[in-house]
Amino acid sequence: MLDAISLFSFIIQFGYNAATLMFIGMLAICATGVRRTLGISASGVLSIMVLCFYATRLLLANAKLGGTMVAAVNSDTFPWIWRTYNVQAYAVIVGCLSALIGALNQQRLAMLAAALILSAGFGLAGHTQGLESPGVMPWLVGFHVLVAGFWFAAPVALWPATAIDDKELVGRLEAFSRIAQFAIPALFAAGLVLAWRLVGGWEGLTGSAYGRLLLGKLAAASIALALGAFNKFSVTKRIKFEQEAGRRALRFTLSAEFALFLFAVGSIAYATTIAGPKA
Repeated sequence: MLDAISLFSFIIQFGYNAATLMFIGMLAICATGVRRTLGISASGVLSIMVLCFYATRLLLANAKLGGTMVAAVNSDTFPWIWRTYNVQAYAVIVGCLSALIGALNQQRLAMLAAALILSAGFGLAGHTQGLESPGVMPWLVGFHVLVAGFWFAAPVALWPATAIDDKELVGRLEAFSRIAQFAIPALFAAGLVLAWRLVGGWEGLTGSAYGRLLLGKLAAASIALALGAFNKFSVTKRIKFEQEAGRRALRFTLSAEFALFLFAVGSIAYATTIAGPKA
């Protein structure tokens, strides 16, 4: 049975992962021209969510160190937490500020920089840092997160809202597909390398709770990949000739993809808060 600290840690980690991936994805999608702009209001809301979730993560890490929820605000132990997470915390802060600057001035370069910084932050603390020889693994985490965010935000960026005409919608779908056809296979390759390195091989993947969580995430991503392929080769063409039917099909596949993404995010949140490479 989970204790209160572990349960709250899972909830907050899930929220942080989902909000940050959405932020990274929307920044990357706008920076690459798939979608034209990311408004300052959306950027501000996502920045606040990411920063609040991250600050709460630090407090919960302090609570874990002290063994009680009350210890979350213990100023005597917090310096130990800060020493572990300060570089990552600075990356989160700088990434959010860069995103706000990019959104305010509609500067694609600033948006791309923000996405890169926020993605890199995931590798600056976590299980890859606990490896005996991390090497390039933390940077591989950053790349994996960047592409995962780009994919995670797709259901929002590509949603067939009535305000978007068919020509613009098809343009977004085709622009996203041009990038995704190269980026998504690289995402899978990076994920497999990371999983293999963290659990120490096939036996660790199948014989540990942590490994099985990673395999579950991989299975969810594989189904989402199949839905994405269906969108590319069938739904996009259908929208050109049967607009309403094509839009209905797109809404269904994007909704299913997003549900699968949330499952994958939940799996990683559980793996990083409750399970672990040795579990």
